[in-house]
Amino acid sequence: MAKLIVTTGPLAPREIEITKDVFSMGRMPENDLELRDSLVSRKHSELIRRANRFTLYDLGSSNGTYVNKKRVDMKVLDDGDEVSVGETTFTFKDENAPPRAPEAAPEPAESELIASLYGNPNEIVKKVADLPEEYRIDVKESIARGYSFKDLKSVAAQPAAPAAPAAAAVAQKKDDRKNASSAQATDQDDRFKFLYLLGRDLSSKPTLKEVLQSALDTIFEVINAERGVIMTVDKNTGELVPQAARHRAHGSISVHEVVPSRTITSRVIQDKNFIISSDAKHDQRFQMGMSIIQYNIRSAVCVPLWEKEEVFGVIYLDNQMKTYPFEIADLHILGAIANQVAIRIKQEELFNKLKQEELTRSNMERFFSPDIAEILLKRGQAGLSPEEREASIVFCDISEFTNISEKMKPPQIAELLNAYFEMASRIILENKGSVNKYIGDSIMSVFGAPVAYEDHALRAVKAALAIQREIRRLNEKTDTRLRYHVHIGINTGEVVAGNIGSQKRIEYTVLGDAVNVAARLEKKAGPGQIVIGDRTYALVREKINCRPLGAERLKGKENEIHLFEVTGEK
Repeated sequence: MAKLIVTTGPLAPREIEITKDVFSMGRMPENDLELRDSLVSRKHSELIRRANRFTLYDLGSSNGTYVNKKRVDMKVLDDGDEVSVGETTFTFKDENAPPRAPEAAPEPAESELIASLYGNPNEIVKKVADLPEEYRIDVKESIARGYSFKDLKSVAAQPAAPAAPAAAAVAQKKDDRKNASSAQATDQDDRFKFLYLLGRDLSSKPTLKEVLQSALDTIFEVINAERGVIMTVDKNTGELVPQAARHRAHGSISVHEVVPSRTITSRVIQDKNFIISSDAKHDQRFQMGMSIIQYNIRSAVCVPLWEKEEVFGVIYLDNQMKTYPFEIADLHILGAIANQVAIRIKQEELFNKLKQEELTRSNMERFFSPDIAEILLKRGQAGLSPEEREASIVFCDISEFTNISEKMKPPQIAELLNAYFEMASRIILENKGSVNKYIGDSIMSVFGAPVAYEDHALRAVKAALAIQREIRRLNEKTDTRLRYHVHIGINTGEVVAGNIGSQKRIEYTVLGDAVNVAARLEKKAGPGQIVIGDRTYALVREKINCRPLGAERLKGKENEIHLFEVTGEK
């Protein structure tokens, strides 16, 4: 029986038996093996049994199918062959197939030459944590030391020395070691000054777009690249979005003219690696990307925009003609530049977040007291999800408003309502209630939600008494024709309180029978009256004077409710 031993990232290997003559692999669920990987095509490849042997076919995928690290369109599989599709590796096992032939060793001279320069053939991979200390800088601390732009401006203008060809570099290594010790202190000082200047320059740019373009300009002064692009991660989609691009010969160019390998950028972001591919034509990682073939990319370097543990995007540079143009020092300096850019991006995000929080706080404080608004900001949207709780609901309405408005001109009506809403809202917020909504000339407010208070009913009644007192005071100073009164209904009971609505419009509100009863009580109250239900009365009778109004069956209610008129505080 043929089978695949599947390995995906850090997950434990698993075995899949191939029980069909045609076995498909791809990103869509209808495949026999679904691979949830952006590097995998919808229908990527197939295994087909012929004459008791399995043949692997690539189905025209964008990023290719690989057998033993070589891209194939079709191959009859041997026992032990390693198949790579995107980020997933399979070991093919079949007792009916001959064993996989051993791979030929590379030419010793070539492998030793490249390894002496770059460690592994065609690539250099380093973690951001491995960035040398001399490439790390605290800009604020450096400014405090007194370095000036005038003193340092010549440092960034120094062009990078061209990279030596591979063979010449090997011959030069011994001479370089002799001078390394004496030059080390000077090199570190120059790097420090350069990074200080860069950090100061980026901090002074008014917009993020200017920051990114300035960073690219600096990169091209010190690194031997032909093209470059800076891409940032879209927080909503997780996709990389190009923001700024540059060509050595043409200056700023369209961001769509530089298309990095998604395989490389994904690895850089996920693993927080610095990566150089010195000869992309022979680099298996790059061959999985169509951009390498389409744009004839010969060498590339990519680093994350990183700040501590967070990655904001990548800086990608390449050359279309040169192989081995990038050195370890280039990787370090580019990583340091990326860190400076990431710090500015984070500052921008924090600034925008503070602006949004301030706007949200300002909007909240129109309906909630400042301390409640602060609590809600800390909770976030999750803290306002619907929940059951006891609350007191207050409806406050202007009596005979239609008759009053007939005696007034529209500007006078607007002035009266604005003054009434302003006064009533202020008193509600002072008593830790929340203004839920304005309905015509009526205000609906809630006490005990979204922040719970044990004495929510008492707070609601005290707020109603304060509103009535303020209206009496204002009426004493107002023309008789313009005087008005309000009638207030208060009820306490179980409600559902939280954010309710659609994706396009959502608001915090309370729902339930207790709300409907409060609205009915407001209709029962006369001008200047405050009418409460029996539950509210039970909670406030020790501190509030009330007069029984008898029992009534309100509209929509089966049972009678005892009503009380609030006459004042004890």
